[in-house]
Amino acid sequence: DTTWLLNVVELNELNYRLRFPAYNNQGIELIEGVNKLQFVPEFDFAYYSWKKDFGGFVKIVDDISSVNLDEIRTLVDSYNDKNNN
Repeated sequence: DTTWLLNVVELNELNYRLRFPAYNNQGIELIEGVNKLQFVPEFDFAYYSWKKDFGGFVKIVDDISSVNLDEIRTLVDSYNDKNNN
């Protein structure tokens, strides 16, 4: 089980909704303040604002102390290249 806290300082038309393409494009609407999401991630995933103005990539790892940041950067770059062309 994962708890993800998203702190929205100022809500606007660009950041009020996130979508998750890897999870059947499901989305969530955010509120100002702390948004608490609880879920069990099954795989790495990207998320975007509903207009794709911003987003991020979440890498699932078993042990944060053994993460290779260079590998993750390469993975994210590859993912972005594949999904932005």
